[in-house]
Amino acid sequence: MSYIILFELPTHSSGTGTGPLFSPNTWTTRLTLLHMNLPFRVVELDGPSLRHEYFTRVFGKRPLVPMIEAPDDQTCAALQEQALAASSSASQGHENGNLHSPFVPERSASEASISDLRAGANWAHLLKRGLGNSESRWSWHFELLAPAIAANMDPRVRTFFKSDEKNGKGGWQKLLALDRGELLARTRRSLRPISHHFSNPVPFSDDSAPPLFLQSPTRPGLSDAVIFGRYAMSAATDSALSKAIWAEDPKVAREWFAANRRPKDAELPFVEGEWDGDIALPGLQGWIDRVSAVAFQPPGAL
Repeated sequence: MSYIILFELPTHSSGTGTGPLFSPNTWTTRLTLLHMNLPFRVVELDGPSLRHEYFTRVFGKRPLVPMIEAPDDQTCAALQEQALAASSSASQGHENGNLHSPFVPERSASEASISDLRAGANWAHLLKRGLGNSESRWSWHFELLAPAIAANMDPRVRTFFKSDEKNGKGGWQKLLALDRGELLARTRRSLRPISHHFSNPVPFSDDSAPPLFLQSPTRPGLSDAVIFGRYAMSAATDSALSKAIWAEDPKVAREWFAANRRPKDAELPFVEGEWDGDIALPGLQGWIDRVSAVAFQPPGAL
């Protein structure tokens, strides 16, 4: 069977394609490939290798992950057909020979209408351009985690990651100057709509159970992949900070800040409830567990 190549960007190479994989955008791509049952293998890259003549020739002057490379003269649709033919059991991405779109994961590709696909795609892209964006000075997740990501990197990659070329003139210093308490509060609050989706669910239909995922009651879709990329970025680089961001109980966030506060960070209000990060985020951990069960499947296993 032919395989797609998924070029990954780990903090440092494991040599096995397993990371630590911190790039949220490549996590989104990985989950989409798994959902569509497309067989792939991972090739690990670093910042300097992205400037190799091959990548600049094939992917442009400044290639960025995620990048995939399909086998010669084969489309993703053809690879899906191969995967379906080789599979004898149902899975997340296909069931009884019916593929499910990551935009409308509850319906097979043959059942989903154009309006269904457009609505699902618009919802996923809305999340991707907002909460799912890692551009500096746009995503609080990235701004809060950037020092931890750099600390985990191979020195060659770290130099580029902190450079003006990547962040703009003085961009890295601006990131370091941001107040961690405020960043942590804003990052937690950015997850409130996701928590609300699970803690105060609106059924997808009159007879459906509470939703297990963002875009479908029973199947992860592209929206789940986008948000899970934020979680994977934090979990791969700083597990303690990741827990502070995603914890359902805000006390975990307060404890992390107390242990990691820098002199230039303002103190948090003493009274609980007066800091913007003092919000409960029910439902997040269960969703993380459900998507993780899919995300850490080996390629082609679904």
